Amino acid sequence: MSNEQDFKSSITKRLKMDCHKPLPNIDALEF
Repeated sequence: MSNEQDFKSSITKRLKMDCHKPLPNIDALEF
């Protein structure tokens, strides 16, 4: 599932970019 990997990669990117911002949605996903 390359789509799933891409999705996780996108989330990781966002986490690194906005590590100072609270991400309830990302936190709830719990990868």
